[in-house]
Formats: sequence, structure tokens, C-alpha cells
Amino acid sequence: MGSSNFAYIVFLLLIAGAPLSYAWGVDGHYMICRIAQSRLTSTASSAVLDLLPSGANGDLASECSWADNVRTAYPWSSPLHYVDTPDNLCTYDYSNNLTQALMFLAHFMGDVHQPLHVGFTTDAGGNGITVYWYTTKTNLHSSDQVSQWDACGSSSADCANK
Repeated sequence: MGSSNFAYIVFLLLIAGAPLSYAWGVDGHYMICRIAQSRLTSTASSAVLDLLPSGANGDLASECSWADNVRTAYPWSSPLHYVDTPDNLCTYDYSNNLTQALMFLAHFMGDVHQPLHVGFTTDAGGNGITVYWYTTKTNLHSSDQVSQWDACGSSSADCANK
């Protein structure tokens, strides 16, 4: 048996137990959160300390496996731990899609800060809520995403500074 075949078999044996593990495991989550907490600004660090349970003694890393520990108590949270992509959709060559990736990332950075992008399904992201923007009848989503920016005029830089 060649060394590449041996390495392949070892790899297969190692990943065979992967579904039984908790992704990074306790140590992996601990290390990631330890690094993350060390890189927080003082303001963000204070906010994190205020939110941590008292048993954490100010150590975010000590609580980073909490979500794995409560998966059975909170079954609704299970899909939050992973994303499955159908095999036929995971076939891109990243080097050919860097521009597209940048465009998606830039857009999603804006979306993640848009409050109506996280909400109840029944209001359709604010599209199902009628509002009046000055004298114009519109929906909350349009008002929040478009009308408010239109009020800034032609300078988006000035609007960002308001």
C-alpha cells in the first residue's frame, strides 16, 4: 500500500467519527472565544462582560460550548450550528468568483445591519406593513431602505455623517 493510499485511509477513519463530535469540540470553541475576547475593544468587552452569566467569571471562553450543551434542551437551535449545501451547488472555483464574493460580502454587511432583515415571516421583512413617508404611502421595508436615504439628497457621504 502506497503512502498516499495509507494517508487516504487514515483520513477516512478520522472523519468517520466526525458526525459524533461537536464540530470544534470544547477545546476548539474555548480557543476561538479566548482569541475573540482578547481582540475586543474596551467598549465591546464591557458589553460582553455585562451579558455573561455570573458563573463565567468574566471568561467568555468558558461559556463557548454552551450552545452544544443545550442542543437537546433547545431543539430549535440545532439548525443554527451548521449549513448544509447540496453537493451540486458547491462546485465553484473561488479564484474565478472573488469579485462576486466581494459584492455579496459588501451587500450582506449592509443587510446584517438592517433591522428588517431579521424578523417575523408574517410581515415579509416589513413589506407587509403599510406606512406613510411624509405624504407618500409605502411599506415599512421600502421606507426604511429607500425613502430615508432619498431624504439625504445626492450626497451619501453627508447622509452617513448625519
